[in-house]
Amino acid sequence: YTGPEFYVPTAFTPNNDGINDYFTPVKDSIDFIDQVNIRIFNRWGKLVFETQNPAIMWDGTDKDTKQPLPSGVYFYVYEFSEIRVVGLKPKSITGSIHLLR
Repeated sequence: YTGPEFYVPTAFTPNNDGINDYFTPVKDSIDFIDQVNIRIFNRWGKLVFETQNPAIMWDGTDKDTKQPLPSGVYFYVYEFSEIRVVGLKPKSITGSIHLLR
């Protein structure tokens, strides 16, 4: 999803090299975001990660086992409110993220 103030990447590489180790939006793009809920699912629909942190910061591990998940495509639902002059505007973004190991 690309909007006037928000961008979510399509891939990340959680291999502890300090580059793209987390699934996170571009930092400046979350300045006007509030009331966040993001859920990430594997290809079978199992919830593997959930947070209310606008920065997401998913490191590619399973929320229950804390073990690294395999490379593959994962799907997200990002629900948030955009802070506007007239108040909060609810939005929902769905998409996919490639986890590359």
